[in-house]
Amino acid sequence: IENSSTLEILDSTETKAGMINGVNYSTVLNNRGANLTVSSGNIILSKSGTYSAILNKGELVLQSLGKIQTTQSSNTYAVWNDGNMKTLGGEVKAAGIAIYNGVYSTGNNYTFIYNGDKLESNNTGKASSVASSHIKIDLTGKSGTFNLAVNAEISSENSDYGYATITKTEDTPAYNMSNGRFMFISGTKSAKDYTTTLTGGEIYYLHLGYRKDSSVNTGKDKLTINYIKLDKELLKIEEEKINISNLLVEDGKIEGTTAIYNNDKATITINNGMIIGAGTASTYGIYNNSIGEFNFNGGSISTSTTNSNSTYSYGIYNNSSGTINIKKGNINVSCSGSYSSSTSYGIYNMSTGTINIGLDDGNIDPSLLVIESTSSYSSDGLYNIEGTINFYDGKIIAKSIIEGDITSIAKDTELEITADSNDIKTAILVNVLSPIAKIGDTTYKTLQDAFNAVEANQNDLTTVTLLRNATILNKQNKLIVNENQKIYLDLNGYQLIIANEEGIDNRGTLEIGSKEETISFDASDLVNNGTYYFQDDGTGKIVPNNLNTSGTANSYIKIDLSSLTGNYHIVINSETTNTNNRGIRICNYYRKYRCTFLYF
Repeated sequence: IENSSTLEILDSTETKAGMINGVNYSTVLNNRGANLTVSSGNIILSKSGTYSAILNKGELVLQSLGKIQTTQSSNTYAVWNDGNMKTLGGEVKAAGIAIYNGVYSTGNNYTFIYNGDKLESNNTGKASSVASSHIKIDLTGKSGTFNLAVNAEISSENSDYGYATITKTEDTPAYNMSNGRFMFISGTKSAKDYTTTLTGGEIYYLHLGYRKDSSVNTGKDKLTINYIKLDKELLKIEEEKINISNLLVEDGKIEGTTAIYNNDKATITINNGMIIGAGTASTYGIYNNSIGEFNFNGGSISTSTTNSNSTYSYGIYNNSSGTINIKKGNINVSCSGSYSSSTSYGIYNMSTGTINIGLDDGNIDPSLLVIESTSSYSSDGLYNIEGTINFYDGKIIAKSIIEGDITSIAKDTELEITADSNDIKTAILVNVLSPIAKIGDTTYKTLQDAFNAVEANQNDLTTVTLLRNATILNKQNKLIVNENQKIYLDLNGYQLIIANEEGIDNRGTLEIGSKEETISFDASDLVNNGTYYFQDDGTGKIVPNNLNTSGTANSYIKIDLSSLTGNYHIVINSETTNTNNRGIRICNYYRKYRCTFLYF
């Protein structure tokens, strides 16, 4: 069925079980400017291949009794949305991607889209495809020579190529046509200028391409053009050539191995409903591969895998620089893979995007938003290495709360992490207004303020006493002990949580102790440039001597856990033949298979 006007599909019977079954390409095509409403009944595509039950280029509405589905291979889409789609209920289900949101391209024809000021190929994950675009360069009436520079970077399989070619026609050149081609890269290449020279008096066409073969995907699987310059003038592709597709989920059920895949500069809003990623391989609730904005205002996202091999499960996977706002609802992710690499991730921020968790309104109610990640081997609540994650409200439950950094939390709050008997962590924010530490009778709002108040070159240790639980949230705010400072940090029965990659940078002398101390590590990297201790006032010191490379008596770490309860994983290495291995390895409290070596 091809619709270019207004079409409503419904079943007037009581059973609402009527169907339209397509066996080739798209079952229903809704053209640009057309309106399609699926009120009831089933629209089915029963064909293998990269096809869709509905290809929408116009306006598509799914009502509560409607159902759109594919029944064959994992590379089919229930809906390919290249327009505007709204679900008021009903069900969208696919063996592959339930809703693919992005520019429709037939066959091998994909394009480049802007991500900020950068151009990116949009055929990520599309085997045997070519993304191509071109820019007209008119040098008629001009004389002399002109320098053309394309600054590009690539992250791909070695047999997937990015290229730039100059021709005198609009016809798209083949990737392996060497005539006029001045860039031909693959694998992992950092940003670099690729140049050629043009002569005045002619019209040229700069063709950009990213060609993928039929095998696997590697890295970010895209060619990125940072800029194009003709001498000093920046050249850009016309923005209006790119259509924007939007998706609004008011209610309903969307299910596939990937429930929603966004490959466009779109706005996707989920106000209610069930988003389900389920399968035997890696599964995704939301896969965002482009810029734009994604809003999760309610409902649920759940993903699961049922394969005993190495698998991954993601609630939200952000593979680009877009913004994701998660206000309330439930995200539940599970992974049954038993291999060491099998991991479930509540939120995975792969690139430089921004993820806001909870409302930054001054109110804390962890029950409004719950992110839970469970796995038979490894589970992360949050993953963020390059991007930004702001945690304003909610509850995170996982074996590891954060891999990487939480960028910021709500004002006047502290991140509180607790663990149950199975070592499953729960993280919430708690309101705090009281001082965090004191020296004598003087109190301080931050632990670093207290450390900064300690005078250098003192003979004795200065005691800094904790007054409540403290969290070193990210490496930008790591705790620093300056040179010639001597500090004893008395935990005073409270908990010090190092929840990032770089927690404490000791450049002087630091002792940490308490009769009831608790020290927790989450991907911590303790940088030691001075004398470092973990101890309390009891006995039974663990003093690993003979671990220094210089032979001085001060080059050791003292660790005393005599008054502590719980599990602490400490490996003492007294290797004497290889000085690079001398030190103490403190294994991660939140991820026991990850360890940090402290060298001397």
